[in-house]
Amino acid sequence: MEITFYGIKFAFGFRIINCLKKRGAINVLVGGVIKLSNFLDMKNIKIAQKTFMLSLFVATVAGCNPSQVNNTQNEPVLVSPEREPVYSLPSLDPGKQQSPINIFTENAKEDLSSHEFVIHFKDEISAVENLGHTIQLDFARGSSITFRDITYNFRQIHFHTPAEHLIDGITYPMELHIVCSTEDKVSPSYLVIAILFKMGKENKFISHFINDVPREHEITNVNRGVVKLADFLKLHSSKELGHYFHYQGSLTTPPYTEKVNWVILKTIYQASREQVEAINKLEGNNARHIHTDSNIQVDDD
Repeated sequence: MEITFYGIKFAFGFRIINCLKKRGAINVLVGGVIKLSNFLDMKNIKIAQKTFMLSLFVATVAGCNPSQVNNTQNEPVLVSPEREPVYSLPSLDPGKQQSPINIFTENAKEDLSSHEFVIHFKDEISAVENLGHTIQLDFARGSSITFRDITYNFRQIHFHTPAEHLIDGITYPMELHIVCSTEDKVSPSYLVIAILFKMGKENKFISHFINDVPREHEITNVNRGVVKLADFLKLHSSKELGHYFHYQGSLTTPPYTEKVNWVILKTIYQASREQVEAINKLEGNNARHIHTDSNIQVDDD
């Protein structure tokens, strides 16, 4: 769509126009332009142009805000129902310990304190969900991990394409999050283990569920023991986790709660190009932008 206003052409993509139409914002925008042009003369062209651009910005933000979500359970929920091919943006004032971040390995400080993981992991996945904005695998109850004297329960696994965390400015094509949380239902704390992927060999773990992902907003129950994280990552001890980066951050999805212990494994795992593209096709580009305005300390273990 193209609008010419006082000598300037403004072109809008199909997705923006479609979004504006759905929210009724396009009517507000065009109506405002018509009313504005009725009383502006050629001496006020510059004012008109500036006003039009401001109107467009306001209408777009008001009509197509991607962050409106009803999240009553304080769970991390991505909001990109139409899977627009853009990164989701952080809130205007979410806090100072927001995630994800760009991890500069040279600036990470060696963690001299001993923080062993105590892991009780059954490796039982009970369901695969297609939430529209991500693919989620649900853990059966009964697995836990203790870190820095806090015990978390394994909840779910989900994917981000591309990856959310950067390592020395490098963006990987996919990131997997193992989400664990405390039993506090009102204000839970989280431990999230992040695993980065590069394109390479086929990943056995992904191959066991990728063809069984249900249609959007549906869930498929799976027999326990069929889909196993141990096919590429064993979670029985700290040694099996390997070396990692750690920092205190937030959820990367609404409500961006700043009660998250992030553990980003240093090992970069592999998945085939076809697997990464299949997951991206299902969930779209659902990574949040990195948070740059912070002094978050990253520990190197």
